[in-house]
Amino acid sequence: MSKIKSLWLMRGIVGAILSCTALATIGDEASDPVVEPNAQLKAQGMPALRQSVVNAVQPYADFRGFGFVDWHPKRQEMLVRHRAPGADTTQLFRLRTPGGQLEQITNFAEPIRWASYEPNEGRYLIISRDTGGNEATRLYRLDWDSQEPVLLSDPQMRSSARWTSQGDRMLVAALPLDRTAQGGRRERVETVLSLVDPLKPQSRVELTRLPGGGWGNFDFRPDDREIAAIQYRTASDTTLVLIDAQSAQLRPDRKSTRLNSSHQIISYAVFCLKK
Repeated sequence: MSKIKSLWLMRGIVGAILSCTALATIGDEASDPVVEPNAQLKAQGMPALRQSVVNAVQPYADFRGFGFVDWHPKRQEMLVRHRAPGADTTQLFRLRTPGGQLEQITNFAEPIRWASYEPNEGRYLIISRDTGGNEATRLYRLDWDSQEPVLLSDPQMRSSARWTSQGDRMLVAALPLDRTAQGGRRERVETVLSLVDPLKPQSRVELTRLPGGGWGNFDFRPDDREIAAIQYRTASDTTLVLIDAQSAQLRPDRKSTRLNSSHQIISYAVFCLKK
C-alpha cells in the first residue's frame, strides 16, 4: 500500500473516531447536562460539572438534623427544630407523644433561632428570628390559634430572653445594632435589660443598662429578687455579677471574684435551691 493511500486511510479512521466521540458527547450532554454556576458565582478555569456528579454529592451536602428545643411544662411533649425535606429554613415542630409524628408549627421565610413554651401552662410560644441573616434577632409571641406572631422586642436591637422563676415575665437583654448608630459606630455601647409580660408587650419596664456587650447567661433567683449575669469579654476574661431585680444595683459575686482572681473562666452560673 502506498504512503498516500495509508495516509488517507489513517485520516478516515481518525475522522470516524472523532465523529463517534462527538456523537457520544452529544448523547452525554442530553442525558447528563452540565450544571451552570449561578449568576453571583464567577467560575474561571473550572471543569464542567455534570448533573450526575451533583446528584452523587447531594446526600452528603444536604443536612437536615433535628434539635431539641424545649419541654412542655405540663405534658409529655417537646419542641424540635428541623428543616423538612425540600425546605430552605429550619422551623419548629411539635412532638406530642414519644415515637409520634412531628407536627410543623411554623412556616416562615426565616429560620427559627430559639423558642420556648410559656413555662407555667404552655399557653403560647416565644420565638426568636432575624431577617435575611442580619443578626437583628427579634422576639415574638406565637399563640396556638394564630400564625401571626406578636413582636415583643425593639426591632432596631438584637434581643434575647430569659424567663423569671415565676414564669410571668421575661427578662429581655437588648443590644443596639451598629447600623443604627450615626456613622456606623457608637462611642458607648450598653446592654438594655427590660422586664416584659408577653401578654402585655406595652407593659415593658426598663430595669437597667449594663456597660458594653457580651452579657448573657442570665438566671433568676427562685424568689425573682436577684439576677445572675455573666459578661464575656475575651476567652480569658469573664465576670459574674448579681443584679438586684428591684433597685437594679449591681454587685460582684464574692465567690466569682475569687475565681476571677485565680484566672478561672466563668462560663455558666445558675441559682440552686437549698433543701
